[in-house]
This record gives sequence, structure tokens and C-alpha cells, in this order.
Amino acid sequence: TSGRGRKKRDWYSPMGGLWFSIALGNVKRELLNCLSLKTAAIVLKSLHEFTSLNPLIKLPNDLIVNEKKICGILIEIKGENVVVGIGINTNILEFPYHLSRTATSVLIETGKTIDNGLLANVIAGRVLQFVESKECDESLLDEVETLLYGIGRVATVLIGNKKIKGKFIGITRSLDVILESPSGVLEYCPLHLIRNFTFQPVG
Repeated sequence: TSGRGRKKRDWYSPMGGLWFSIALGNVKRELLNCLSLKTAAIVLKSLHEFTSLNPLIKLPNDLIVNEKKICGILIEIKGENVVVGIGINTNILEFPYHLSRTATSVLIETGKTIDNGLLANVIAGRVLQFVESKECDESLLDEVETLLYGIGRVATVLIGNKKIKGKFIGITRSLDVILESPSGVLEYCPLHLIRNFTFQPVG
């Protein structure tokens, strides 16, 4: 009833969308560093299975369809516990004007509604299975490297109060985002430290 995004921003969460959280126990640090990316990969795969849509992962925590956001993911640490918040625009027919240029939904893209409860169960089960496996190996990069949004575009990354700008090249197997400056210097930005990731408009 009260969706929330990163930095305590409001998240438009009308009836029809899928908004849920997965409460986890104490998660190992090495899993925490890739939990957001793995969750995005799980949601992407599940959405494709349910709808045949082909979202892309916009780092650090969104899914994009046709240049518009269809899902947001928020990882929060609550004491010794971790909460994975997931918001998916599923059965939403329209958005307020100020969001209509940047947000889309399963219903808008496909003309069809889906079973929110079933989709939530599939996603939650896969997230729990990943956490219980206690593994975050290099195969994650193989899983997502062709699914990243914005490869080759100029981006600005915010880490702490530092802004780093350059062409988005990809990510390393240790999950560092690679940006290339105009002079060809490569910057390596740890994914789990990135607060914001924006792209220069095309054209």
C-alpha cells in the first residue's frame, strides 16, 4: 500500500502491480555483493517465462523494457537480516503523466494480465534457492553479460559523493563496473558501492 524506492523515494504502487519483499536471514557478505544483480537476473528470467518479454538489466537494480522501467529491486539490511524488495509493473494499464515516459508494464507491453501470486512464488523460490546455495561464482557474469542495458553508452556513476563519467564497457568477474574515459583510461567501480547509475540521453 506504500511502495518505496531507493533513497526513500515514493514508488508508484497501484492495485494490479506486484509489490513484495523477501525476508532473509543472515546472508554471507560474499553473497550480499551480488544479491541485487542475481535477483535482477532471476526476475528477468521469470518475467520472460511468464510473458515472453525480454527485459534488460539497468544497473544497479532496475529492469528495462523498450527504454522504460518495468521493475525495481531494493536490497536493505535490517540488523542481521536482509530484505529483498521487488516491485514489478505487471497488470497496470496506465501511469500518471509524469511517469508515462519512463515507466511501462507487462499489460501495456503485451496486452495481457498475469497471475501476480504465481509470479511472486516463482521469484521468491529462486531467490531463496540462490541464498541457500551460498555461492556467488563467476557464472553470474556469464548469465547477465548479454542482458545489461546501456553497453557502449556514456554513463555517470555515483559512489559516495564521487561522480565518475565514461563509456559503459561492462562488468568484471569480480562485479566491478567498467567505465572508459574519453582519454581511454578505465575506471573500475564496485557494483555494490554504486548509489546511482545514469546514462547520457541518446541524440
